Amino acid sequence: SFLPLELTLLSPTLELLWVSENPHLGGRLPDYLSEFQKLQSLSVYKTSVHGPLPEAIYDLKKLTSLRLYKSKFTGTISSRIEQLRDLKWFWIHENNFSGNVPSEMGSLKKLEGVTLHGNQFDFIITEDGESLYNNILPEALCDLRDRHLKHLWTDCEIGSVVPAAIVASGEEGGEKEKGNAGYDVKEGMRACSCC
Repeated sequence: SFLPLELTLLSPTLELLWVSENPHLGGRLPDYLSEFQKLQSLSVYKTSVHGPLPEAIYDLKKLTSLRLYKSKFTGTISSRIEQLRDLKWFWIHENNFSGNVPSEMGSLKKLEGVTLHGNQFDFIITEDGESLYNNILPEALCDLRDRHLKHLWTDCEIGSVVPAAIVASGEEGGEKEKGNAGYDVKEGMRACSCC
């Protein structure tokens, strides 16, 4: 299992729960997480923890950091994520999440960093039934760039343009397009800044 039930004895005061970089840690996130009402940071990245996120995650009102990347999580992200009003960091890349990225994430005005790449999220379908190629992000989430959101990473596919910020960081990954500040991705999927 993830962690022993006895951990709930710390629930009145526990603010940080970091069990990351532990590939032998498995199981699922338990429903009893909702008892940790003072929890501000939950880090379960680079583990073998799997399965969907329990609804209890969305009851952690003081949560500012949720880092679950490079693990084995599945399922969808609930629209209840809008209840995490203090969330600043939502790093879930390289898992097996699916479905839609909820537009309710746009109500998280304190978000500073979101990583979604390496998952199986659905593309956005417009009202006229057209698929927005290579776009999994609801407009409400992209609109947060005008607030505190500084890091928003998703998958880029062949034919997409990697923004100049990545070019300036020295990352490789394509040939420079004439008249464009970015790089054209030539093969495979990769993480890129977007919106």
